[in-house]
Amino acid sequence: MKSLKLFIIVFTSLIVLMSSQKSVKTKTPNTLKLIWSTNIGNLSYRSNIVLSENALFIGSNGSHFNDVNALDETSGVYKINRKTGSVISRMGNELFGDMDVNGVLKVGNTIIFGNDNEELLCYDFEGNKKWRIPVSGDIEHVPTLISFKQNNIVVFATESGEVRAVNSENGNTIWNYYHEKFDGWKIGDHRNVFKVKMHFYSNQLFFDKPLIEDINDDGISDLIYYGEYQIICLNGLNGKKIWSKQIQLQDKEYLERRFPLNISSSNNNIQIHYISSNFETKKSKLISLNRYGKNLKEEDLNINCLSNNYISNYIFDQKGIYNTSKGKFYPVNVSKSYTFSTSQNFFIYNNEPCVAIIENSSFDYEKHLNYNAQIKIVGLESLKTHLVKNIEHDTESVPQIADINQDGNLDVLVGCYNHKIYCYDLGIPASNLLNN
Repeated sequence: MKSLKLFIIVFTSLIVLMSSQKSVKTKTPNTLKLIWSTNIGNLSYRSNIVLSENALFIGSNGSHFNDVNALDETSGVYKINRKTGSVISRMGNELFGDMDVNGVLKVGNTIIFGNDNEELLCYDFEGNKKWRIPVSGDIEHVPTLISFKQNNIVVFATESGEVRAVNSENGNTIWNYYHEKFDGWKIGDHRNVFKVKMHFYSNQLFFDKPLIEDINDDGISDLIYYGEYQIICLNGLNGKKIWSKQIQLQDKEYLERRFPLNISSSNNNIQIHYISSNFETKKSKLISLNRYGKNLKEEDLNINCLSNNYISNYIFDQKGIYNTSKGKFYPVNVSKSYTFSTSQNFFIYNNEPCVAIIENSSFDYEKHLNYNAQIKIVGLESLKTHLVKNIEHDTESVPQIADINQDGNLDVLVGCYNHKIYCYDLGIPASNLLNN
């Protein structure tokens, strides 16, 4: 009898414990808790983060995005304590030049990044410079890593129209590709003459990072760039052009300056997508290409896509979210927004896949006249806004989702135009992250 009573007590205790654990696991907080903030300067929509064991690395545009008339002493790459947000060190900020940095790439125990001073740099995690090479123009996006036969090559593109692959160990050039409109510096040219010329140069032939996909089925990733109304696919092994496509716009049609390509792949069926809009009809269409750059289909979206922010099967627009697979538009309460950005990661929040949206209620790019922005957590199934959090200033940066402070929960990191970055606790397990 005593054994039976003991069994009942133990069994009941286990049930209570399991129920308690289950409730804790599924509980989702209704607020974002600020973990830390720190002053590092401005982030752009092309900024990203690199996480090491104890620190994060992030590029900064400093106090202002245009350093032509003044030397900005706050740009470069910052090494930051993941738990406290304190700045450990700064690298890539030299005595003279425009040291604004957007994307940073992790290769082994090093970080590689380009800047607006027409150079590519490599540092180890301790802040020691391993190599630095001059390039043909500003590098505005994160470099790309391509691996094959145990070799790592780093590919980057410049605004002036060069795509170059280099050895990640020493920066030595492996191959180059030059856009047909390229008019920049090449290895062997006089560097000082070029530097003067670049102060008056305005081309943005390659601005955003490329899509990565093995287009020609050789086992090595290829690169798909957008360059001034042209899509260009390059062989990742040797830089040779696989194909290019000139984008033909109809009367009244236009493309956003931030023109993101999107790629989808299923059973080796690769499709490349982009969006064009019409001034007159105020509507947009989604154009899909096959892996060889040939038109597959055009879909009328019946909405005016002002942001062209397209991830997977969803278009994130100022007035809501459009599901291209279902052909349905779901309004989200962002009708007052001038601009907003969307996290590139999906995560489970309140038992459904969600994204983090940052909405600027008003925006002036030159003066940054805004009093705050908002982070919104929006469900992709219910299209419900689960959470709204006011943040301290407007921003163009994309929210970064990761376990920043290493406490087992997901966090969201965002940089604002008051020159600070903020790390907020999402209050959900790090295992809720769906894609990296």
